[in-house]
Amino acid sequence: LMAPAGDSAQAKIAYLEAIKRDKFNAYALNNLAYLMARAGEDLQTALHYAEDAKRSMPKSVEIHDTLTYIYLRMGMNRNASAVLEEMMQWLPDRDKSNTERMLAMIRRGESTKVRSEMERSAVN
Repeated sequence: LMAPAGDSAQAKIAYLEAIKRDKFNAYALNNLAYLMARAGEDLQTALHYAEDAKRSMPKSVEIHDTLTYIYLRMGMNRNASAVLEEMMQWLPDRDKSNTERMLAMIRRGESTKVRSEMERSAVN
């Protein structure tokens, strides 16, 4: 599911339409949740969408990243850490280093820095 590049309003409409057609569409749920969180709008609803996406795809790195980002936006660093710790249980060893680094940064009180890095990586 691809949204129009650079047009978050149109993307939001497209994701909502996709969710109306299939309320379990994890891609649409996750992407809508991230868009909402990035804009800082209705973080509680964004969290709900991301949690629904996770129920459909419990081992998705992208969905776990979105959940982590939303929790950081909400100032819920312990919850963000818990999501990363959960992800560490099933990530292949070769993919753990960045997650371990982010977890350590949150534990050191550098959650704003982690959030900024997540925002930059989403743009690239």
